[in-house]
Amino acid sequence: QNIRKHLFIDNEQVVELDYSSLHPAICYAVSGEEMEEGFKPYECDTSFLNINEKAIENHKIKFGIEKYEPVRSICKQALLCSINAKNIEAAFMAVAHELATDLKRPEIKKKYVGIERPFPAKQLCQALCDHNYKIAHFFFSDSGVVLQNLDSKMADLIIQDFISDDEVLLPYHDSFIVKKSLEEKLETSNQQTFFSHQEC
Repeated sequence: QNIRKHLFIDNEQVVELDYSSLHPAICYAVSGEEMEEGFKPYECDTSFLNINEKAIENHKIKFGIEKYEPVRSICKQALLCSINAKNIEAAFMAVAHELATDLKRPEIKKKYVGIERPFPAKQLCQALCDHNYKIAHFFFSDSGVVLQNLDSKMADLIIQDFISDDEVLLPYHDSFIVKKSLEEKLETSNQQTFFSHQEC
């Protein structure tokens, strides 16, 4: 986000667009289910988590961070782990490992400041599954490789779309950066590509 402010293509400012909740969105699409307006796959009930709000605020102040959402970050990670894992035990172990890894990161790079231990990783994975009950069959099913294959095909189509118009496009994880004047084109390409893969 900070680097993007200094990026220019053809002396023009850039914009970055991504697929919102890409892998869960694919799961809903291929299942023939619609996500209700405003529904967020990662925003399950987390009232059982012990969160130190003061620690989060102090971290934001210390490093001048405006937006820092460790609960959303761990929910997102837990959802992806749950879809990738073969069973719930493997899922919550992967989440626990992610939290343990975070403890070793430099303070400024920590993702989960304020999330108290012991952490109920298994309960969180199940809560996310319950929250996304319409696609529960994708949880703990080792579906990650299939979804990664689909999203790579989608990304390839978007890249080819811009190459055919002799335009620059910078892929970054599940997002794309283009010059601002091509924002509408990128949005259209994203939507067309996503809907064309619903039946995959």
